[in-house]
Amino acid sequence: MWHSKNLRLYFEFYKSTLAINLFISLIWIFNSLGTFFVSFCTFGLLAAFIFKEYYRKNDYFFYYNTHISRNSLFLFCFITNLFVCLIFKILSYEILP
Repeated sequence: MWHSKNLRLYFEFYKSTLAINLFISLIWIFNSLGTFFVSFCTFGLLAAFIFKEYYRKNDYFFYYNTHISRNSLFLFCFITNLFVCLIFKILSYEILP
């Protein structure tokens, strides 16, 4: 499903969703750090996907031409966000008592 030659394309798509995801998630950081992680993995990512669906729909043709489906792009972003949140959650427990 994820070939090494296409891994760069997956990360390019992830980087394109990251700015919107962080913007939405940073709104929730004022409540607590825990809500930031939840928002980063769910609400922010969903907002980024909705933005891509409405305003950048033609970008999917590029990925489709390289045999990368939209579902695999979404799955890759979700798994990457979970991994990033897990790392930051572990680090936040070690830094903050």
